[in-house]
Amino acid sequence: MLEAYLEVDSTLIRIKLNTLNLPGSRQSNGAVNRSVGFIEGVASSGSKNDHGSNQSSYPHNLQYKPKIYTAAPIIRPIYKAKVIRNPTMPTNSGNIQSAGIIMASYIKPLIYSALIGILLYVLMTIYAGKDNILSALTNLTPLALIIILGLSIFNYIIRFARWNWYVNQFGHHIPANKHILYYFSGFSLTTTPGKVGEAIRFVYLKRYGISLTKSLAALFAERFSDLLAMCILAGFAAIHFDKYKNIEIGIVAIISLALLVLQSKRTIEYSEAALTPSPHTKLSVFVKKAFQMIHLSMPLLKSWILAGGLLLSLLSWGAEGYAFYFITQLMDISVTIWLGIGIYAISVLIGALSFIPGGLGSTEAVMGFLLVAAGASPGDAVASTIICRVSTLWFAVFIGLVCMSWLELNEPSLLKFRKNNETNTKS
Repeated sequence: MLEAYLEVDSTLIRIKLNTLNLPGSRQSNGAVNRSVGFIEGVASSGSKNDHGSNQSSYPHNLQYKPKIYTAAPIIRPIYKAKVIRNPTMPTNSGNIQSAGIIMASYIKPLIYSALIGILLYVLMTIYAGKDNILSALTNLTPLALIIILGLSIFNYIIRFARWNWYVNQFGHHIPANKHILYYFSGFSLTTTPGKVGEAIRFVYLKRYGISLTKSLAALFAERFSDLLAMCILAGFAAIHFDKYKNIEIGIVAIISLALLVLQSKRTIEYSEAALTPSPHTKLSVFVKKAFQMIHLSMPLLKSWILAGGLLLSLLSWGAEGYAFYFITQLMDISVTIWLGIGIYAISVLIGALSFIPGGLGSTEAVMGFLLVAAGASPGDAVASTIICRVSTLWFAVFIGLVCMSWLELNEPSLLKFRKNNETNTKS
């Protein structure tokens, strides 16, 4: 029996190449090659594999759904994976092995983003004056910090409730104590390029039979409801700043039109045909992919589901907006609650549209600029911005790292793999 190691979605797994009674290719000597491979792990009970047989006939420690690897003429994995020929997994390092494996590919970008954030905040402090910043920070009491972080946690929990509701619409029900950890783990890599955090969340969900297509559909619906909520909340600031009213009116008009289009499948098809430019261009590919996501997300864009998701989005982001307003009051900045929430929404929205991971830099710049425009001193504006971003963005990254590390150390499937690997290494 041949054993090999594969890295699938940054997780090290072991495969064995077995011989099963399956049709194979005829070799030169007339013999039939029936060798196939399968992945060890935890399988979903009662589902069918690619050859129609029940997965229960496979070993019960399958970590992923079995995927057949044909060995005629070559082993060709269905998963996109790379072979690790000589994996080194020390047996004396305890439970850190699994977490180290899944984080190995992304730890450098995470460290770089943290260093960039520190450098950014240092430059902001130098610009506003160190003494002014330190004086403003003295207003942040332990009780105030607890309130701010509590509002951030409230935001995360409401967003999870919405995500869990979306996933349930596809007929999947995951234990809440596990699902919330899967969701929060996606926060860990918010500041890294490529939306890797969502990809890690999808890997966890795949263990429960949730396909990538359904995960992407839920993600699209989640992002769309966030966009709607942020535009509504941003309108509170646009009312205060007269020169931005026309922009807000234009955004509301576009969103209203989009909502009307999304309620009819036929209208979506007409819109796709009208908006798709000439083929074989980058814009054409982008438009087609955008409409593909809309088609996949249609079950979650029905009027009552969309309204419920929007309500939860307003509640969650409104809580963080209120946290920002609360911070401005600690700094004695004279803004109303609606203006504070609106400034926060505009800043996060522009940060997201900048396509910079986590909106790092762009969100801070807009937030500080709008506070100064509202009458705040540079020192108070910078202090409020730094406190807000640390207690929202970086606090989320910290929670995500804790949740993902706990999962990688305690998931039964990964523990079983590690124990099997250590046993084989010793033998």
